[in-house]
Amino acid sequence: MFLQLPLLFLLCILRPAPTHAQHTYNITDAFQPGNFQKYHCADTAKVNTWLPSCLHECHIKANKNDGCAFDDLACHCVNYANYTSIIEPCAFPAALHGNGTCTMSDLLTARPIIQSMCNFFNATLYAAYTGCPQELSKAKTLALVARNDTIVRGVSLWNGTVGGWNGTHWAREHHFNETQGYGRVGKWNASVGEGWSWSNGTWRHWNETGRGIWWKR
Repeated sequence: MFLQLPLLFLLCILRPAPTHAQHTYNITDAFQPGNFQKYHCADTAKVNTWLPSCLHECHIKANKNDGCAFDDLACHCVNYANYTSIIEPCAFPAALHGNGTCTMSDLLTARPIIQSMCNFFNATLYAAYTGCPQELSKAKTLALVARNDTIVRGVSLWNGTVGGWNGTHWAREHHFNETQGYGRVGKWNASVGEGWSWSNGTWRHWNETGRGIWWKR
């Protein structure tokens, strides 16, 4: 979620609003064992079983009204700005300028649940929805991602070079071709920190920073 880690609305109570839109995730956390099984075909009803009860109706309301397909969690996570404008007034108590019944304890309980889920979907987008029955909003999600800077954290997973991931394999695992549309899968033509680009694609600029890897189209 980076629109500020699309960690959805819960991070807003602890983080300032971002100055510009970002699509951010931690690769190491996203690819923890069991995550694909946990989030495979995940929908609104499943997420509600993880959340405090005070959030259930607000979660449903936001999922119906943010412009994404109702059960498309990848889209909801990427669509951070619009989503928060719906769910915050509904869920937050009066002390946080909302109309909801959730306590701070409820919000802090929900935070790591939403953080983990949206970090996963920010990293994988539609990989966990292969073969799933729900309606999806892929075009909307990809348009949002394309408009934003992208930040990838957890770069230590690469063992220093992209070559450690065997180039093409890394790209396929992260579904850049199938879901993000940034160019055909191909081998990297440079090591980390050298201003990488695809050998077959449309990347214009790459840079390694202390926060991770970011790029612009």
